[in-house]
Amino acid sequence: MTSAFARTVCPVRAPSARLAWRRCGNRPTVPDADRSAKRPGATRYDALVIRTAWLTVEAVGDAGRREDAALQGLRALLAKGPFVEVDYQAVADEQALIRSRLRVMADGDGVDLLFSCGGIGIGLRDRTPEATLEVIDRELPGLAERMRSVAGVTHPTMALTRGVVGVRRGVLIVNLPSGADIAEAALASVIDLLPEVVASVRGAPP
Repeated sequence: MTSAFARTVCPVRAPSARLAWRRCGNRPTVPDADRSAKRPGATRYDALVIRTAWLTVEAVGDAGRREDAALQGLRALLAKGPFVEVDYQAVADEQALIRSRLRVMADGDGVDLLFSCGGIGIGLRDRTPEATLEVIDRELPGLAERMRSVAGVTHPTMALTRGVVGVRRGVLIVNLPSGADIAEAALASVIDLLPEVVASVRGAPP
């Protein structure tokens, strides 16, 4: 039975105007001019289009509130890089529901990078890390540790988060906190590494 708090808002508009967008689940494209890696300082990751999805974990009664509060700033950060949003969903903060939704979104063959937002604290209802550990094949603890250490300089409560980063098949899954400021600090601490990680997960040639 589908939870009343689980919903899909798809398709959504790509956060970057320079990235062409197609239907949710299809591989997005970028203009040929943006694919050029010949400009000074360009790397092999510049041509990488990273199909990105969001899963917001919400407490009962909070349906729809976190998208505007936290995701606006996170989307603005991603708009500066090769990220194109292809899906957004929300789910109630129950471990089984989170686990199921992560699996469905990661296995849909249209996502490279899956962010969850919320449910990584120390409260009894914070079950996103447990659900994530149940679905990933490999954990990447270095990225989670970097978010806690770097973002923790300006947001000490980051030390109380339990977010997990890992890989399920060819998809990178990253747990972020729900607060707007702390989530932006956490993402900013690893955003420059994400294209390289996604390329490695994909098996892109050097």
